[in-house]
Amino acid sequence: MLLSRLRFTFGITDNVSEWLSSYLSNRSQYVAFDGHRSTTETITLGVPQGSVLAPLLFATYLSPIQNLFQSFGVLHQQYADDTQIYISVTPQSLTSVSNNLQDCLSAVKDWFSHNGLVINPDKSETLLLSTPQRIKKLDSLGFANINVGGTAVSFSDNMRTLGITLDSTLTFNKHVENICRSGYCHLRAIRHIRKIIDEADANALARAFVQSRLDYCNSLLFNTSENNFSKLQRLQNSLARIVTQSPRCIPSLSLLQYLHWLPIKHRVNYKIASLTFKIWQSGRPQPLSELLHKYTCGRSQRSLYINTLVKPRTHLALCDKSFSVAAPQVWNALPLEMRLCTSHQNFHTNLKSTLFTAAFG
Repeated sequence: MLLSRLRFTFGITDNVSEWLSSYLSNRSQYVAFDGHRSTTETITLGVPQGSVLAPLLFATYLSPIQNLFQSFGVLHQQYADDTQIYISVTPQSLTSVSNNLQDCLSAVKDWFSHNGLVINPDKSETLLLSTPQRIKKLDSLGFANINVGGTAVSFSDNMRTLGITLDSTLTFNKHVENICRSGYCHLRAIRHIRKIIDEADANALARAFVQSRLDYCNSLLFNTSENNFSKLQRLQNSLARIVTQSPRCIPSLSLLQYLHWLPIKHRVNYKIASLTFKIWQSGRPQPLSELLHKYTCGRSQRSLYINTLVKPRTHLALCDKSFSVAAPQVWNALPLEMRLCTSHQNFHTNLKSTLFTAAFG
């Protein structure tokens, strides 16, 4: 089945097809436990686990499922064996959307069964994203769970996807807690060995084990609460104090300046501005590019509005965290010469300098 999809859907033929056929055929496996070994059986399904090609071949095998989702008007995303589907719902459309979603999940279950796969309800999660008021209203209307593979899966308060913890109201409070818990764990480990390593090595460890967690998908934290920013900033300040071995009488801001580390809020703006520049120059990735609209004016423009983006009007604080709002707000605040810049290297160098000046003066 996999070789057939590679041939007829992706045009993999001739020598490459024969190579993949040889790679997948005549494989066997057995189970060993406590000194005992099962009989050897020939593998007729699946791809070699742990191999470099396995994720790509598995994604190829699952590729027809996108047509199934589209037939029900349901959006989806896939990453390896993790499949996510999502759809918008209002109190007025609750019944029709719920029925459509259940029909889609039933069709997906049947497709998996016909293709030697199975949906595990125990590993399935559902999350309702909205304002607290709307969530309560939908819950009062009976929208409290989704049937997955014959099992009712109740809505969770939060769920983890690709290292990001999403909560139902997108406050990212739980995500920040997880970052701090992991960050302080590594921070304590660095503190234990700080006396036997020099500052350069301590700085490298700090960037690898803690700063990387602070920077991972940090653009999602745009317009999050001041409490969340404070928690993350305290983590970064503690890390800087350990790297520099400075006493508490020295201000944290001066330590960050010495290490040339941007504070948390400015790191978030850096990530958003960098991503916006990439979209401005290349139009990719397309899903994000479609959210941005260049400002145009019929009469002669003032320099203030040259190469700026339109910031959409929003009516909910939840919407103010979206990329379509964050990107114009951060981009339009940049100096004109940066908005006109076309060099990737020059832009990021000037961006770091601009944010560094804004942070430390």
